[in-house]
Amino acid sequence: MRNRGRMKYEDWVELGAEGLRQSGPAPFTVDNLCARAGRTKGSFYHHFEGIQVFTMAVVRHWIEHETDIVARAALKDEAPLEKLRAMWRLTAATDHRLELGIRAMALTDGAIATLVADTDKRREAIMTGLLGAAYALDEERASNFARLFHALHLSAQMRAPEDIAGFSRGSVRTLVELLEREEKTRKPRART
Repeated sequence: MRNRGRMKYEDWVELGAEGLRQSGPAPFTVDNLCARAGRTKGSFYHHFEGIQVFTMAVVRHWIEHETDIVARAALKDEAPLEKLRAMWRLTAATDHRLELGIRAMALTDGAIATLVADTDKRREAIMTGLLGAAYALDEERASNFARLFHALHLSAQMRAPEDIAGFSRGSVRTLVELLEREEKTRKPRART
């Protein structure tokens, strides 16, 4: 339940995000949302034309608050390798239940699927740039590694949402070892 005052647009969106975190997309209806909020349908429709508009607002909330914030925070450091490490730490620490709910809705909603795909491309593009700078990789190679890291992250969300870092630790270490080995082989040998 919310406070007794009028619910703002943001309050409704956060209520929807929390509902997805707790229960997934199944109870995502105007009736269920109003019941959880202790508000009338008129209160809901004051802010949203319908459930589809509301759902897209929740998806945009996820993109802004759980995807873009991680990227911006990770990009604050100066060294590319430190930026990568910060991004991995922040991503592992995020509550992934909202993303799982969004991805479940994307399976049956083309508009949501498009936003999710765009978000995945942005994530991979950021990692591509950081991996390229940190390990002196060309764009294609960096992109391949970025896709591997992202695929590992998505797999961890599905298989071990309560311990993404633990699930991924060994595989991340293996990918980093490959990157470091590849970087060493590209460095010019000192002349004797």
